[in-house]
Amino acid sequence: MFKSKNVRYNKSYAKKLTKRRKKLWKIKVIIISLLLTAVIIGISNLWERSIQSRVDETIAILTAPKEEPAISIWQQINDITGGENVNILYNLAKCESGLNQFAVGVNVHSNGTSYDRGFMQISNIWHPEVSDNCAFDFHCSVTFANNMINEGQGHQWTCWDRI
Repeated sequence: MFKSKNVRYNKSYAKKLTKRRKKLWKIKVIIISLLLTAVIIGISNLWERSIQSRVDETIAILTAPKEEPAISIWQQINDITGGENVNILYNLAKCESGLNQFAVGVNVHSNGTSYDRGFMQISNIWHPEVSDNCAFDFHCSVTFANNMINEGQGHQWTCWDRI
């Protein structure tokens, strides 16, 4: 076992290898850091663009001119009823269904569940004679409600006292 020259040579060679490894390791760390930074920046840019596009879409929707129906709801009620009880029916529907022809109100009672259906929120329990087809049909439900009001039965609607 020859220690003298070989050991010194091996130690110096080992030191050089260690220095190279440290340099390579530092270079690898720098490269990985740069890559991660690039990925993070890319993701944040995508995120920003995604958020910005959603904001732009929302702004476009909110600022778009509102399209009025060809005939307003008030006018449609007027046409159906011949001008009779138009303001009452309009305000009643606005209060009951929010002017939504397909609204459904669920009522839980001690004897079961009932449903208020359609534009005029006609109860399936109190008015079983009114089919779902009629309750969800604008013309039929307005005609039914107008007839009920003319018969003095407007108080059956929850919103009657509010209009």
